[in-house]
Amino acid sequence: MKLTATMMLTLDGVYQGPGGPDEDRRNGFDRGGWTAAHADEGMWPFLTSMFERADALLLGRTTWEIWEPYWPKHDDNPIGHAINILPKHVPSTTLRDPTWQNTHVIGGDVEQAVRELKSRPGRELQVHGSGVLLRWLLERDLVDELNLRIYPVIVGDGLRLFPGPVPGRDLVADQLRVAAGDPLGLTQDAVRLTGHAIEARLYAEDPEAGFLPATGQILQLRWPDGCRVDAGIDQGDRVTDRFDPMLAKVIAAGRTRDEALGRLRAALDATRILGVRTNLRFLRWLLEQPVMRDGEMRTDTIGSLQLPDPVAPGDDDWRRAAGAAADAGLLPDGTWGGGWRLNAEPTLRLRHADEERQLRVPVASRPADHEGAATVQMTGTLHLDVEGQSLEFSLAEPPTVDEAVRHAAAHGEGGAVLSAPMPGRVIAVRAQQGEAVEAHATVVVLEAMKMEHAVVTPIAGVLVRLAVAEGQQVQRGEVLAEVSA
Repeated sequence: MKLTATMMLTLDGVYQGPGGPDEDRRNGFDRGGWTAAHADEGMWPFLTSMFERADALLLGRTTWEIWEPYWPKHDDNPIGHAINILPKHVPSTTLRDPTWQNTHVIGGDVEQAVRELKSRPGRELQVHGSGVLLRWLLERDLVDELNLRIYPVIVGDGLRLFPGPVPGRDLVADQLRVAAGDPLGLTQDAVRLTGHAIEARLYAEDPEAGFLPATGQILQLRWPDGCRVDAGIDQGDRVTDRFDPMLAKVIAAGRTRDEALGRLRAALDATRILGVRTNLRFLRWLLEQPVMRDGEMRTDTIGSLQLPDPVAPGDDDWRRAAGAAADAGLLPDGTWGGGWRLNAEPTLRLRHADEERQLRVPVASRPADHEGAATVQMTGTLHLDVEGQSLEFSLAEPPTVDEAVRHAAAHGEGGAVLSAPMPGRVIAVRAQQGEAVEAHATVVVLEAMKMEHAVVTPIAGVLVRLAVAEGQQVQRGEVLAEVSA
């Protein structure tokens, strides 16, 4: 049989007392019956079809005690009849001689008994409620299917299926009390804390460009196991310049601060986001700094630290990019495409930022060789994970004569190329092509995610090229203008 579990939960994760106010008052819980207001005409057909798939029940002792006085008196409906006639297996060391029909007590090795039940022929061995038992089953990987029925209710207190770091306070009641103008009613000394929890906020921003926001499509996404992740994105989503750049919160807990820090670092190491630049690499670095490990962080700490050098792809990264580009079909088609060369291995020319390299095209590669790589076929852009940062590679276009002359003028002594430091929209152009500009004069103004950024020329000279217009969307690194001294 397949072991399936169904649990009713509030929005804040509480499973205690869903059916009635006196159903389960453990630990003084007085907010039971939170499902009653949300029963509708579709609930009973759903529950009936679920119990029709069951060949046996596996119940925790508390759930069995809640059901035992009720369901034998309600045998006149399909759900009650099914519960009464189905075999009910209850792990317990104290339950003796139960009188409810078809109840079987598991008093020995529970794990072995559950595995034996699962090995029997049949459809489903169902667990309903039974929070303590269900957590125990999940820890031993005995659950084949978990169905969570989430109700639009917050109760603030009670037993939770997935216990997390909480301060031992009914936070909902505290908020209501403060909103009503009443005093909180406790001092800091009364707050009970257990263990440590640390949260890392993952943003679509580029620490190497002054933490300016970044945009793009989430091409590859991997979240860590063993910690809490509150995410606002899925693979395939597009991060635009119209909203706050926060993507997710990664939260790790431990008995000590060092343990929590270690778990958070492991979680960030296991995280991967391709397609948009993020602060993931920066967060990994920050967790290793003594000021963080010693708990001495302040609001001005980041500004006082020497930030890590910008990430740069190494030789192995360039080779990975070449192999991934070839396998993704980014090479030109036709007789002369594919990097063909007479009496030599095929090559391709890739570009990342201002660097271009001629690279050998691998004859064959394995999928593992391209782990942490993703491509956008429409634009021909390859994204590669390098030390936690998503770096962009593209096929290098052969230069034209005009481009070569303009590039030489801009990069010669006193020349300057003005590039977009972030993706965004051009909201103002302050100089025209052919005009003389002073040093530090604003040439273009960009806007993204409620931020304005002025792009200035570092030198005085002539604006020999203006590549954008007001209202135009630009990507990070896109050339906006070129100035010649």
